[in-house]
Amino acid sequence: MGNLEKCLEDTSHAISLDPELGRAYRAHGNCSLEIGDFDQAVADLEKSVLYEADNSDAWYTLGIVYYKSGKLLESLDANDKALALDPDYHQALINRGVSLSGLERHLEAIDDFSRALSFGDIFLTYRARGDAYLAIGMYENARKDFESAIEIFPYQSYPYCRLAVTYLELDRYEDALAQVANAAEYDPACTESQQLLDVQARSYFARGDYLSAIQFMNRALEIGLYSEGYYYRGIAHQAAGHVSEAISDLGRFVSSAESLGYVGEEVADAERRLENLASEPKSKPTPAALAYATPISYTNKMPITISGGTSVALKLLPVPRIPSIDFVNELSFYFEVSGTGQSTLDFSLWSPSSGGWGINQGNNKIPRGESIIPINIPDPYVNRNGDIYISIRNYGSIPIEITEIYVVIEVLTVDGEIVQHGALY
Repeated sequence: MGNLEKCLEDTSHAISLDPELGRAYRAHGNCSLEIGDFDQAVADLEKSVLYEADNSDAWYTLGIVYYKSGKLLESLDANDKALALDPDYHQALINRGVSLSGLERHLEAIDDFSRALSFGDIFLTYRARGDAYLAIGMYENARKDFESAIEIFPYQSYPYCRLAVTYLELDRYEDALAQVANAAEYDPACTESQQLLDVQARSYFARGDYLSAIQFMNRALEIGLYSEGYYYRGIAHQAAGHVSEAISDLGRFVSSAESLGYVGEEVADAERRLENLASEPKSKPTPAALAYATPISYTNKMPITISGGTSVALKLLPVPRIPSIDFVNELSFYFEVSGTGQSTLDFSLWSPSSGGWGINQGNNKIPRGESIIPINIPDPYVNRNGDIYISIRNYGSIPIEITEIYVVIEVLTVDGEIVQHGALY
């Protein structure tokens, strides 16, 4: 900052000595740009070109300042003037291309980037042209440019992230996930953006790993709601057999699309899926998952050990029994898991009403130690006599011991009585 302050001081002094010295205004503008004073930088560079209108560097620098100030049309005009004075000014070609891309004039931008690349391989130019190709759906061209950018300078996450997006569009899902991993080596923040979480969710879905797809889409939707997120999470829920969640997400997507006036193949597909889900006969409990479920009480000290790669099904029973239930107001599970390190347990709940398994909108991980996990929409998962079927899976390789499961529930009976089991939090 000290050097910049001296720069501003020196160039201001030069301007005071000669108010028509164009290069002094240009130098002062560059210093103002460095400290983020865009208004002053614009004022300085506009004066600069008044006094050195035949200087391509002055117009080029003004183009940079306009672009950084969000004035894309003015930036385009300034770079035009720089190139009129020096047609081979490849930096001005690059900057004009960036402005054209910002104005969504991508084909013109590609022409400028290609001309600039005729002067030599430039990392930022391949990166920018790759973005322009990606924006207009020329995915193979985008792939080549992002790969060229990485070859020139492999230490920045951005081209890896953009290449991951490109590979998704090319249906190269393993490659998309590999590029996400490469990007994470240089800047994990890039891979945690909503777009990259979406890429990972959709890639895992294409691989048939529906639970991972749901978990990544949950994280994407936590950053901000977007209608396509509900579509992709909905089809993942459907593929995983989570009927209630699939109906909820696909219905929300269709409603959102209608309100936004969005019409696309995803809307038609979601409507077909909802129709099929509504017309499917309700399946009965499967023998493996439910008929042989181990019955235990709501308050149960086990312990039970779940080996790696296996699951157990439990039938949780209220003691004393609950009269016929009209509606479940609240439902939470308390788990106590022994040991240390990362837990690899998750659970799903059987919905008698839909005949499918639900995973509590992705909030179904069971950590080590003590935890209380509320169920988002509990009513579909409780039989009218209070029985609850839960399947607990160990998706890791090391056995894990659960020492206690405890159900906290509040229901309204058909007689209008509120019945509670456990302490409500």
